[in-house]
Amino acid sequence: MTRRYADRITVRYPDPGAGRNATGTDPAPAEFVWRRRRYRVQQVAGRWVEVGCWWRAAQATDEEFDLWRVEAVAERYRQRGQFDLCRHRGSGQWFLVRAFD
Repeated sequence: MTRRYADRITVRYPDPGAGRNATGTDPAPAEFVWRRRRYRVQQVAGRWVEVGCWWRAAQATDEEFDLWRVEAVAERYRQRGQFDLCRHRGSGQWFLVRAFD
């Protein structure tokens, strides 16, 4: 089962000072905070770019978004799942847009 969200999240990278990697892309998220729970990324299942806010049908735009599908665990709460994380390229703001059960 999949649930859609548009919740803002905080993302941390493996090395906060590293910036873009050798290929010119941003590094994969190492962890994120969603609903006051810290999730540690265990594996990146995929990465892609989309145009427009497909999860907000009323906001059709030409803006670009980087999406990451990750497997993550909130160790303190013993919760594990797969999540789609989205970064707005213009503002750099991160969102959790999908959670898989």
